[in-house]
Amino acid sequence: MAYIAEDFDLQRAGDYTLLARVGGPDHALAVIDAASTVKFFARFDPEVPGQDVLDLLDARFGAAKLATYRAQQVFVPAGVFDERHLRSYLRHLPADGLMDVRVTDVPPLGIKAIHQVSADGLERYGNQPQQVVYPAVQPLLHSVANQALDATGPVIAIDRHPTGAIICLLDRDVLMYSNDFEVYGVDDLNYYILQVLAEFGVANGDLRCCLSGEVDKDGEVHGLLANLFGNVELADSAKWTGITAPEGLGPETHRLVTLFGLALCG
Repeated sequence: MAYIAEDFDLQRAGDYTLLARVGGPDHALAVIDAASTVKFFARFDPEVPGQDVLDLLDARFGAAKLATYRAQQVFVPAGVFDERHLRSYLRHLPADGLMDVRVTDVPPLGIKAIHQVSADGLERYGNQPQQVVYPAVQPLLHSVANQALDATGPVIAIDRHPTGAIICLLDRDVLMYSNDFEVYGVDDLNYYILQVLAEFGVANGDLRCCLSGEVDKDGEVHGLLANLFGNVELADSAKWTGITAPEGLGPETHRLVTLFGLALCG
């Protein structure tokens, strides 16, 4: 799907923010204005992007925020983070020397994200002077944080993406657990979820389950989670992030949390 607002003016790119999700078989783009209204949206094959996407990426936006699944990260409570100990934190990440290291904040949860991001798939976005790249888990955490604060108990957030699934466990403003697993089918997903629940001693019935990503309502993944948790809430990425999206995206907004959630990353 592609969407272009009638009043979208690429000549005003400096007034807009570019959001992009990369690292999968397709990329997703959104351009938002200062009021967080979507002016442009597209999902496309990065090998054969349309001319509208190429024209867009030739422009220079006021800000550009990218999310990639090709990343590794470790989280540290902001209150104890000390940049002088960055080398110690990095011992928990692969030392392949091929990824850039960045430190960013997740203020709603009071944590610092230290992440290594692969440049693979980012080539088309090199024209953006104010570009920040985040692991896809970060916009997910920003998006689900308010849902956890409103919950009466722990929340499990699951984002299914082309190469796996991100599983996060939150208890109000505390991130208890986060990991990105390689998942090839529902049996893998079921195994990892049960392992996480057992590790933290959390009962299925005590959890609010928020589901996002490449899933279908009443599909296999949705059915598995409904059996585990009873009630599964498909993410409303526009509502959760404060984005004003075109009506045509309504049924698909659960697929865009890791895109629209970039608007909350700073």
